[in-house]
Amino acid sequence: MGTKDITKLAAYLSKVQNKPFKYGTLDCAIFTVSAVDSQIGTKLKSKLFGKYKDLKGVAKRIKELGKGKYINAIEKICKDNKFKEISPDYAQRGDVCIMKDKNKTVMGIIGLNNKPVFVGKEGGLVEFDKDIIERVWRIE
Repeated sequence: MGTKDITKLAAYLSKVQNKPFKYGTLDCAIFTVSAVDSQIGTKLKSKLFGKYKDLKGVAKRIKELGKGKYINAIEKICKDNKFKEISPDYAQRGDVCIMKDKNKTVMGIIGLNNKPVFVGKEGGLVEFDKDIIERVWRIE
């Protein structure tokens, strides 16, 4: 893994800013790992991209990665890559975060405005206030 590069993160965010949500291509998980890949040169996207095409496929892939639970899959990816969990109070641009939006758990990153961002089903990136963040992993 390389050194965190926010310039590359900014380029990635600009590229996907208005792209439509699509399972297996640009959903919250693929958006998040692609954002990490853009910053530090990992290849996390390869674990997910094209491995499913719908919500049923997502559930199957998460079962494979996280023993059936979405949060377990996220924890495993972060642990396997030695991303340290930190307090949401210390979240900074590029960190991975878990948010609770309308009682739904979603995965995203801390965006360039230091607010949580994820790809919405309506299409394009959605930015929220920090108060919906539940957990954060530092990307370095």
